[in-house]
Amino acid sequence: HRILALRAFIRMIEMEPHQSPQGAVLALQEALRLSTQPEEKKLVLGVLPVFSCKEALHLAESLAGEEDIKAEAETAAGKIKKALEKQS
Repeated sequence: HRILALRAFIRMIEMEPHQSPQGAVLALQEALRLSTQPEEKKLVLGVLPVFSCKEALHLAESLAGEEDIKAEAETAAGKIKKALEKQS
């Protein structure tokens, strides 16, 4: 039940596009803190580009050192960088 609740929490964050990107990233950081499996971390990394900001980029880059989610972290960071460039 814990895993299902965590995944639902992550999806709820994603479904609220009008929240501040920084607030969403804080909530996603909390989800990462509670994550025990790579699948949940990958789910967070998939949501991060929706809330592109420098905090999201920092979070994605900080996860690139974890071998089992490295590819997803690098992909998320790349998407966030592109979105930030468009905002400039």
